[in-house]
Amino acid sequence: MERSESSVVLSHVTQLVRSLLPASEASLILWDADGERFSVSSSTIAEQPPQYAERRVRQEGGASRWIVDHQEAVVVEDVEDDPFTAAKILREGSFRAYLGVPIVFEGESLGVLYALDRETRAYGSDDVDFMNILARRAANAIGLARLFEQVNELASTDDLTGLANRREFMARATAELERDRRSDRGLAIVVFDVDEFKQVNDVHGHGVGDEVLVQIARRCTTVVRAIDVVARIGGEEFAVLIPEADADRAAAVGERLRAIVESDPMLTSAGPVRVTITIGVAARNAADADLTSLLRRADRALYDGKEQGRNRVIVAD
Repeated sequence: MERSESSVVLSHVTQLVRSLLPASEASLILWDADGERFSVSSSTIAEQPPQYAERRVRQEGGASRWIVDHQEAVVVEDVEDDPFTAAKILREGSFRAYLGVPIVFEGESLGVLYALDRETRAYGSDDVDFMNILARRAANAIGLARLFEQVNELASTDDLTGLANRREFMARATAELERDRRSDRGLAIVVFDVDEFKQVNDVHGHGVGDEVLVQIARRCTTVVRAIDVVARIGGEEFAVLIPEADADRAAAVGERLRAIVESDPMLTSAGPVRVTITIGVAARNAADADLTSLLRRADRALYDGKEQGRNRVIVAD
C-alpha cells in the first residue's frame, strides 16, 4: 500500500468516527519517536487549533503521550476535569469531551485516534471497542505503507554505501533523458571508478576496500546538488546524474569529486589509505539516441583518463 492510498484510509477512518460515534469531530495524530512530536495526519476539523498550525506539536504530559506510552485508551468526560494537559488545546476548539485510543502496529505505537465532542460525554466500553477496531484498520494502513516504502528503498539502494544502486540510477537517468528531450535544459552524466582499487583489496583486504568505498560515497554526496543522483553502479564504479547541466558544469562537478576524494586519506581499520579516482563526463547531445549512447561516451572518456595517467577529469567530445 502506497502512502497516498494509506492517506485515503486514514481520512475514511476519521470520517467514520465522526459519523458513527457521538462525536463532533475526529482526529488522527501520528507519533514521531525520534523527534518526540506528534503530527496531525487526518482530521475532520476544518480549522486546527493554533498549536497545530504547523501540524506538529509536543505533548509532554499530555493524553496523547500517555496513550502511546501505555497503549491504552483514555476517556475524559469533561476537559475541565482532565488529568492531562490537553484541556487548553481542547477548549480553544470548543471541545468538552474526548476518547483517545492507541494506534499500534506489530507492538509499536504509531499514534492516537481521537473522538472529540463539544458536549460533556461519558464514552462507554462499546465506544472504546469500536474505536479500537478503527485504530487497527488505521494501524494496518500505516504499517503497510511503511513496509512498502522500505521494500522500495531496499530495491533502489546499494547495500554497502546507501547510494542509489544501478537499477535506480538507470531508471532515474532514463526519466531525466526523456525530460531533457522535451525541455532541452541540459543533462550530463559523470562516471568514475577508484584508481588501482584491486591493489587496495590485495594489500588491505576486501573489508578495508569496502570501508574505502563507503567513505568515497559519503564525500561525494557533499559536493553535489540535492537534485543530482549519486549511485554505485558496480564494484568500485560510481556515476552521478546531473540534470540541467552542460559539459562545463558537469566537468566542474567532476573536478569537485576528484578533489574531495584525493584531499585526505580514507581512515580505515587498517589505517589511512590514500586513493584517487578517474572521471569521465558526457553531456547529452543530438547524437545520443538513448541512455546507452550517453553512458558509452562517458565510459570512453573515463578510459581515456586512465590511459592518460589516472586521477583526472576527461570530458567526452
